[in-house]
Amino acid sequence: MTDYFRCLECGSQTLLPNEACCDVHKYRVGAEICCENQVVFPVSEGDVHYYNEDYMCCKGIHLWPLSGKEIACCGGTPYDMETQGCCEEVVYDASKQGCCNGLIYATQEEYCCGDRLFLTENKVGDIYFSESWMCCQQSYPRLRDNYDACCQREPYATATQLCCADGSVQERSQVEFPTVRTIQARDAGDTNPSC
Repeated sequence: MTDYFRCLECGSQTLLPNEACCDVHKYRVGAEICCENQVVFPVSEGDVHYYNEDYMCCKGIHLWPLSGKEIACCGGTPYDMETQGCCEEVVYDASKQGCCNGLIYATQEEYCCGDRLFLTENKVGDIYFSESWMCCQQSYPRLRDNYDACCQREPYATATQLCCADGSVQERSQVEFPTVRTIQARDAGDTNPSC
């Protein structure tokens, strides 16, 4: 049986009965772990050693206890997906911070819409404004142009456009306004049925 193991090679090294191959490096089964093609030592807690089924590796350099949590790798660092986030390979506190287009930001001070950050102090209702951009209900940011309000996810100019009940925007000149009798029969929330 020993002759069989001597025939197995790992790179230019011959494997012994208690060894295995990790890419081109041999390692001792039960004493070391192959983690993303690198040989690492298991983490010990007292006399207890934890191996692959209880620990994970990130980029071959870390072994961390999974302990029933939703763990993922961020760069070379493991993080708890319930309480932390990953932004461009940097771990952040998801209860206070967010990631927007690769930048970590304070969620109490800023708001991410698409790929742009807006100051929360510039919020009016569900609309976030900056000097030249606006964001409606977390849609992609739009240039403000003449827009001054949101129709659900779409910006519109209240002076020249109407917000329809279905969330579409129509030019005022293209909308037929109902007669007074029709208006009284409509539901109160249906402001522009002819859109």
